[in-house]
Amino acid sequence: MKSKLMFIFAVSLLSSLCLANEPTDKTVLIGDKNRGNFEDGLIKPWHRGHWCSSGKKPKTLEVGVTDDKKIVADSKYAMFVKMSGDADHKRISALIFSRFPIDVNKGAKLVLNCDLRNGTDGFQICGLQLFLLNKQGRYIGSAKVVKEQSHNVKLTQEKWVTATLTATIPDDKLKDVGYIQVRINLVCDNSDPTKVYESFIDNIKLIQQK
Repeated sequence: MKSKLMFIFAVSLLSSLCLANEPTDKTVLIGDKNRGNFEDGLIKPWHRGHWCSSGKKPKTLEVGVTDDKKIVADSKYAMFVKMSGDADHKRISALIFSRFPIDVNKGAKLVLNCDLRNGTDGFQICGLQLFLLNKQGRYIGSAKVVKEQSHNVKLTQEKWVTATLTATIPDDKLKDVGYIQVRINLVCDNSDPTKVYESFIDNIKLIQQK
């Protein structure tokens, strides 16, 4: 897939990506101090949200951590996300998000990874997004991010899969950027209102490569 400029502050990706010739100069923005692997048994600093195409609120929306050894990927804990299907059999999306301070350089390149796995009735796909915020924590409305090389990832109950997003912040926006917001969207189309969908997230990592 060719690189494209995305609009409305963000770049979205339903993808898994193998990167070659990675720069050696890296800064880990998420992944240290238990912020991306839930090893302290807490979901902090991550927040939850939701979206239903019918506009109705879900009956169930739960986010927490599990230490179930049948689920957890090479660690003590993983995050679980549960959300009931839409009353009108329409699309639902559970949203996990948080913001982190960032000091970006010219040509700043970011790589976001996370591992995902489904429960018995799981979400179908995962969308990763990066939003730019200014030093006061407000969205930079005109900022665009360049998306690079992607292919789709499908969530499965049988094994963990890795979703990856790579993005470059335009040089003309660098002076305004104070924070980067990470969003993980779990999506299910034609959802069944009698079911509660559950997926697991682990090993969230955001690296600034330049």
